[in-house]
Amino acid sequence: MDEVDPNTVRARATSFDDTAAAYEFGRPEYPAEALQWWHDRGAFPRGGVVLDLAAGTGKLTRALVDRGCDVVAVEPLPKMRAEFAVVLAQVPIHDGTAEAIPLADASVDSVFVAQAFHWFDGEPALAEIARVLRPGGGLGLIWNDDDASVPWVAQYSERKHRAHLDEPLLDAADQAAISVHFTGFTDTTCTWTETTTRARLLANVLSRSYVSVLPADQRGPILDPIEQLLAEQPEPVLFPHTTYVTWCTKTPS
Repeated sequence: MDEVDPNTVRARATSFDDTAAAYEFGRPEYPAEALQWWHDRGAFPRGGVVLDLAAGTGKLTRALVDRGCDVVAVEPLPKMRAEFAVVLAQVPIHDGTAEAIPLADASVDSVFVAQAFHWFDGEPALAEIARVLRPGGGLGLIWNDDDASVPWVAQYSERKHRAHLDEPLLDAADQAAISVHFTGFTDTTCTWTETTTRARLLANVLSRSYVSVLPADQRGPILDPIEQLLAEQPEPVLFPHTTYVTWCTKTPS
């Protein structure tokens, strides 16, 4: 990714701890099609252990558990871990970061990162991910996004992201860093529809780091037009998404 002010990145990343409840309420789950795509590439080995890294409130973790995976999670923010524990008490979750994963060498078969890889310090994080992966293990990345091909969703997305450029996915620098430790990179895009509510779509906006870092009296220009737009949508809201999914495997030693 392009060079950015690390202090700004840190402020935005840690702001999620102040919006954990909005994140849990407003952020969507992940589509079954994406999990099946990973399954078809051997991401869920029978009897294996998988890591949900930067797990947040466990949005992806739930889908992994439903797949029958033995999951361990790592998340640096205490309030995110607290929300996680409410719905996933049976899944162990550890305090840690992508750059210092609190797991032993070669201890997991797959690592998954949902909606978070863009926060990582690329090379150190990828080296750590490779360290905890067993030989032949793989890394899966996933991002949900709004399907802006639908006119009102395009308006919602544009207003939501007016405060900041949208979260980046993978650029050439990311791809180069991945190729140091991983091979066989492949990706796909899924389209799907979430049945949701106006309140949850507003919470989605409030959960955005570039909104949550703003003082309350500066959020109105972002939130007011979104509330007006959402008021025009019937309940329940059928909200279309596109989801970007990747997979690669650890380079043999």
